[in-house]
Amino acid sequence: MKYDEINASEIETESLAEHFEETAENGSFTEDEFIVEEAQDDYDEDTDIYANRTDVYVRHDEQFRILNDYFRDISKEPLLTIKEEIEIPAKIKRCEDKIRQITSYLEESGNGNGVHANGHLNHKMNRNRLNASLRAYSHRADKLKKRFASANLRLVISIAKRYVNHGLPFLDLIQEGNIGLMKAIERYDHSKGFRFSTYASWWIYQAITRAILVHRGAVRVPVYLLEVTSRVYRTKSVLLKESGRNPTAEDIAEHSGVPLKYVSRIMKITNESVSLDSPVDGEKRTLYDFIEDESSVSPDRLVVDYELKESIRNSLSLLSVKEEEVLRMRFGIDQSEVVTLDDIGRKFKLTRERIRQIEKKALRKLSVSRLKESLKNFRT
Repeated sequence: MKYDEINASEIETESLAEHFEETAENGSFTEDEFIVEEAQDDYDEDTDIYANRTDVYVRHDEQFRILNDYFRDISKEPLLTIKEEIEIPAKIKRCEDKIRQITSYLEESGNGNGVHANGHLNHKMNRNRLNASLRAYSHRADKLKKRFASANLRLVISIAKRYVNHGLPFLDLIQEGNIGLMKAIERYDHSKGFRFSTYASWWIYQAITRAILVHRGAVRVPVYLLEVTSRVYRTKSVLLKESGRNPTAEDIAEHSGVPLKYVSRIMKITNESVSLDSPVDGEKRTLYDFIEDESSVSPDRLVVDYELKESIRNSLSLLSVKEEEVLRMRFGIDQSEVVTLDDIGRKFKLTRERIRQIEKKALRKLSVSRLKESLKNFRT
């Protein structure tokens, strides 16, 4: 039975819920992250047959409830017949053509080009009718697009589930896939003769893979490498489920058909994202508690700064009151900013040159003092 012939009533959401409740009670979740092994109501990858699958594994009850509610909601949407797949896009296109025509006419008439001899009143009534028609066509187009999208949400799930274990939760993959689906609806041209599912699959795939790459923040990975990586991790998950232990690279290579050297490399370099809220070694503290605050000052730095200030104060004590004050102002010691020679001169009612001489004399005193050596220790 093909995808378009499946009746939405065949989705067994109740049995799915019972399966999860039993799994949760037995504590048999097998992965540390939210994993979906096989999505409900999905395409069979080899035969392109729409299969009824219920083996979904999740870690958090809240995530399961959201996913289960989502499956239940989309299962209520009837699938489109082949005839509807052609008729709905055709109606959307007619609505959009009318919207463009009306918008163009309104813009022209707004510039005075559309006013007829009947006068201003008839022109205003005509614009009101056109605006009402514009709203009606827009509402009709949006309603048709929503119906078209709702009937194809299962296609998003069938593609999104292939990219589990690539760094994004399954729900995020579905969300990104839905964005791709909407782009496909906007750009689909039914007159070219190909099926919408064929056209939309490319847009959904692009949206999901792009989101994965952006999330990783890494160098763009070729598509074929993503496919190989996906196959490796799907095989790993299946073997883990069957044996109850983490499979070796040799086991994965044997069952996936991927050469051992590539499996080993993928297992080594793949860096899955880790939540900052993840508990550490069974403690109540999370990973976030162990991240260094780069904006804070270390205790060692505080001690060094304190000792440096004390050494500077001891050095300045060798100077006269005026010399010390001039250096403090000139170099911003114990104050927020440095002061120019002119400003210092105005404060002491001395010339700029006289302040410069005082500064030079004070620095000379410090350079020959025994405290000079202690300040050298703070050079970085």
